[in-house]
Amino acid sequence: MKKEKIPQPLLDELSETIQSLIPVHSIYLLGAQRVERVYTQFLREKPARQTDDHYEFILLVISQKDIWSTESFMEAVYSRTKQKAKVFSIHYTYEDVLKKLDYGDPFLTKVTNPENLLWQKEPIDFLDPGEFTYLEVADEWNRRMNRATYFRDKANLMDAVDDETARMEVIHQVVLHSSIALLWVYMQFRPQHFDLEALLKLGKMVSKSPDIILPEQSYESQKVFQYLKESHFNLMYRTEPFIPYQDVDDALDRAIIFFGQVQEEGEAILERLKSGESTWSPITGVSADNTETLKTIKKTQPKGKASEKNKSPKKKASPVSKKEKGK
Repeated sequence: MKKEKIPQPLLDELSETIQSLIPVHSIYLLGAQRVERVYTQFLREKPARQTDDHYEFILLVISQKDIWSTESFMEAVYSRTKQKAKVFSIHYTYEDVLKKLDYGDPFLTKVTNPENLLWQKEPIDFLDPGEFTYLEVADEWNRRMNRATYFRDKANLMDAVDDETARMEVIHQVVLHSSIALLWVYMQFRPQHFDLEALLKLGKMVSKSPDIILPEQSYESQKVFQYLKESHFNLMYRTEPFIPYQDVDDALDRAIIFFGQVQEEGEAILERLKSGESTWSPITGVSADNTETLKTIKKTQPKGKASEKNKSPKKKASPVSKKEKGK
């Protein structure tokens, strides 16, 4: 969504809110979309229909000093704008930016254009260092996708002990590393903050594949995504078994399809880069659902109630001793 289509009073309020929270140098608007959800509230005598209507913003915030916490910052903006503006933010300090000016930064050079500027204390002139070479992009891409592959394979192994909470954390790692690889291959961006939802929202700026993971309107979809997003907290602080294996299988199905989609897109981009083409993907603010891929997911899910779903077949893990590994 272009800046001109967003109500100016809301943009002004967003800018003023951010400046009230931290000492700001510059704010860039990289993407935005309006979110409208209608749901039923059952906590009253009579069920009541409620509407959730807000804007989601992807922001680059350059501040005078480090922020206390990215999560707390995003929550504070949402709260102070009375839930009208939900932000997913990328943060740099002004000092960090000055250091990058010495040798240039392809990502910052591309996104800090006048069209994206929301507010600025004083201009910054970024050097254009050109793009990374094929070998540089491919090397980073391969390392991230190798890690995603490792976790993908481990998520579907049959172990001596079943622990769905632990398996959800492994699936989280599949999605996390796939998302980081996606951002790198499209924009040569290395995130400094690893909130899963924020990374997926950033990925939607250039690709529709994150829609495979991001929740749909249904309660079941929202619940599975919440388990996935909070997997590390649940692993560390909750010991009782509480996540149904059906939800873990659903998350794994989506993660595997997402991984495959990211791999396909990334390999296509690398081929273009290898042939000498520019691979920079402009910020498009993609927000449309990945309809065909989502249909594929639904086709792979068995019909009937969730409780009737059979466990997905898992590969048996073969224990390997340290001696055998060294052979």
